[in-house]
Amino acid sequence: MSTVATSRPAITSSLGQRIPTLLRRFWHGWGFALAVYAALSVVLSWPVARDFTRAISSDGGNDARLNIWMLWHTQQAFLGRQPLLGAPTLYWPLGASLLTQSPGPLMGVFALPFWPLGVEATYNATLMVGLTLTGFCLYLLARELGLARGAALFAGVVYMTVPMALGGLLQHMDKTFLGLLPLTLWALLRAFDPLRSVWWAPATAFIVMLTILHGGWHFVQAVFAVVFFVAVFWLTNPTGDRRFLWQRTLALGVSALILVGPFVVGIVRASADPMLHVDNGLQSYEHHPDLAEFFLPSQYSILFGPTVLDFLGRFGITPSVETAVSLVYTGLVLAALGAARGGRRALVWLLFTLVFFVLALGPVLKALGQKEFTLYKLPIILPYAVVSDLPGMAFMRTPGRFMMMGFVGFAVLAAFGLQWLVTRFPSWQRILPLAAIALVLVEVWPQPWPTEVMRPVPLFYKQIASDPAMYGVFDLPQKPRSDASAAGYSSFYQMYQMTHGKGIATGFLSFTPPRHPLFPGLFQTDPTPPDALVNGQKVSAYTDAAYELAEQGYRYVVRHKPDKAYAEFKPGSRGDKIAEDFVRNAFPNQSPIVDDDLTTVYALPATADPATLTLYMELRDGWQEREDKWRWTKSPATLYILSPTAQEATLQVTPSSIHDPEGEGGVGKEGVLTVTANGVTQQVPIHVDETANVPITLVPGGQTVTLSLDAGNFHPSDYGVGDTRELSFAIKTLNLKTN
Repeated sequence: MSTVATSRPAITSSLGQRIPTLLRRFWHGWGFALAVYAALSVVLSWPVARDFTRAISSDGGNDARLNIWMLWHTQQAFLGRQPLLGAPTLYWPLGASLLTQSPGPLMGVFALPFWPLGVEATYNATLMVGLTLTGFCLYLLARELGLARGAALFAGVVYMTVPMALGGLLQHMDKTFLGLLPLTLWALLRAFDPLRSVWWAPATAFIVMLTILHGGWHFVQAVFAVVFFVAVFWLTNPTGDRRFLWQRTLALGVSALILVGPFVVGIVRASADPMLHVDNGLQSYEHHPDLAEFFLPSQYSILFGPTVLDFLGRFGITPSVETAVSLVYTGLVLAALGAARGGRRALVWLLFTLVFFVLALGPVLKALGQKEFTLYKLPIILPYAVVSDLPGMAFMRTPGRFMMMGFVGFAVLAAFGLQWLVTRFPSWQRILPLAAIALVLVEVWPQPWPTEVMRPVPLFYKQIASDPAMYGVFDLPQKPRSDASAAGYSSFYQMYQMTHGKGIATGFLSFTPPRHPLFPGLFQTDPTPPDALVNGQKVSAYTDAAYELAEQGYRYVVRHKPDKAYAEFKPGSRGDKIAEDFVRNAFPNQSPIVDDDLTTVYALPATADPATLTLYMELRDGWQEREDKWRWTKSPATLYILSPTAQEATLQVTPSSIHDPEGEGGVGKEGVLTVTANGVTQQVPIHVDETANVPITLVPGGQTVTLSLDAGNFHPSDYGVGDTRELSFAIKTLNLKTN
């Protein structure tokens, strides 16, 4: 008894002595750097801290609201209410995959502790955490490379203040956290260090896996960087032990296959969904940075930004966050010094930086707005043109993002230069890093960032939030501007979904269906097209909206009242007129159940009764936008018909062009059309400018009619016509005539 009694105070005393030592070690090792980067994240994002709980950091675009929704979705996943990589309440009841979404759910983990502070504070805090960790992860990499604390601290400051990271405060949350890129290299260096455990190989693969949960661009660049340095290790063989290289490379490869492979397979499958359009490669030709943008100060700089924008504007260059690739001048000078005096290791980082610099230039060189050079007006093709054409790379449309990794190499190279200066002038070992950091901050110090006050949540949404049932809520307007997508505007409705938790008809994600998968007629530009007639008359797609929505499990239609504070949805705007037209046609004799300052709410029928329908026909798959007096389609094309009863009808088809492989330009005067309706298939001869009558039997409710030209499809460009579309035939009108 006496032995135990006397040992406990000794243990407590020993622990009490060790804690201050551990705290001091943490402060000198990590804590001081974290504190510096955290403080910088607050001042560099100003006035976000001032408006911390009142407004969000945003330029007013849709991306900030998508970011908030992703943070909320991640929280819901951790609470067991949503799958982490799926969104069943978007495009309800179909749902949407989040495997192709960027940003992914990773930053939602950062946000978890802040939710009790409110939505605005959660988002703003997450951005600051992202910036802080961006600097800190680069600091870790620099220290792993043997750089002194001052040089490593400087490298982190350079990296967290690059314009692409700071520009992320406007709209792209994933750009504020670039830390996984240097962290991948930090772990990789340890994985190929013979003095460290082989377990650093799976640790590297794990970090690469995290990049998938953060964003596709981060993943691609992490993989490129890993391949680059593994190649360097094999070519230089610093240990002289090839068996060691085989061991670590194999461990890394197997770990990546286990940890990363399933995600890659899932992404490939999700990308193959025909409802998505992930091939954005050709957009890279318009969204790549000009060479001048790399060597001019940041567009966001309070000192230099206006001058830079004015200068670039003279050459027709409009910078954006996607082309925010400025290399800070202090870093350029020190990087040049590092390349010249930093030895062989620095030269490796120079090559690394150049690789990503060249990729960031895009498919062709653009210099002061020019893409064609010499007397022959020829473009200079760059490696990105090949890289973006590789399997799986079709999603890339903004080459400048390759500088997210290029900035890693740039910051490290500049730190090598600063380290040489400190070694050359040891008496200035503290002053030089501080001076270099100060010069960087002076150059990049940003103008105050814009903030956005979120729209108030309608009371009705707060009321249905307590309803445990799951159903759909259809928000109006769907598309307030003709030049904007319905998916983009739905970011507002995703904000409301965070309150009511029900399904909504759309969703703003990185990749969204070009045509609504369930209600294309309700989202088309013209709800009463002039060439899809019923008994010779135009019928609004909104007429049977109540039936279509009820059939898919929607319970309410919520019309948001216009607000003059929002240009795209002020009174009398296109959005206001669309909402009015929708309600007038869908609820002609029905009173709303809620009518307050923000919303007018209509209840949908509990069951979809075909007897309430008005006969309606809608163009679905294959149809192009209407041109002068015709509309092209490819085979097979589909029509969707809603009928109140079983009845006989005649589909009248009046073609204006018909594909004929032997005809001039690929078109002729006649062909054979195969029509399938409710299990009955017919072959009907068709002739240009003549109406073909196809008898069909309709059933109550919805049905699909398929039209296929026996001659199939063609590309006009194959016949010397400048049109690359896949086409089959064109119609003047389609008319559904009841017998």
